[in-house]
Amino acid sequence: MIVVTGATGTLNGAAVEQLLKRVPAERIGVSVRDVAKAHARL
Repeated sequence: MIVVTGATGTLNGAAVEQLLKRVPAERIGVSVRDVAKAHARL
């Protein structure tokens, strides 16, 4: 499993988007401070 912290930020959000192109979503975990912001972005 790959875990990305700060996944709603500009850099880490882009990293998550790229990971989703290469790795099944089930293998990616994200950590965020604001869940509502994460739903909007991810």
